Amino acid sequence: MDCEKMMDLYLVLDRSEAIPGILARHMAACPRCSREIRELEKVFQDCSEAGNIPPPRDATADVMARIADLEGPPGREHSLGNWIGTGLVIILGMLLIPFSTILPSLYRLFGPGVMVALHVIMGVTLTAYMLVFIVCHMRSLRRLLRL
Repeated sequence: MDCEKMMDLYLVLDRSEAIPGILARHMAACPRCSREIRELEKVFQDCSEAGNIPPPRDATADVMARIADLEGPPGREHSLGNWIGTGLVIILGMLLIPFSTILPSLYRLFGPGVMVALHVIMGVTLTAYMLVFIVCHMRSLRRLLRL
């Protein structure tokens, strides 16, 4: 048998099984396979010794306590300006679409129906953005409406 088949035979063995005679004879005649199997035995030994190391301390309770202490994501108190700035950029982009060079090309390719689709897409985009803004700032908006 060749070395590859012998190595496959060795790797299929259970750790408590004895090495079959055909494999033992091949190992005696082949220094390469003998060396590889000795190296594998050393790795198996190292792995079994590593199994005796105690697991690290469970940090789940500490992590969950820290998460419970947080009121929101970091920087949340400064995010209102970012949200408004991004909304203004979206609105400015929508206002500048009629002045772009893309719009006439789209009009030529798809006809006047492209304007309806464009307005629907812009409306859905702005509505979705406002919905996400409201959901993310629900606590602040409730406080503001109580005043």
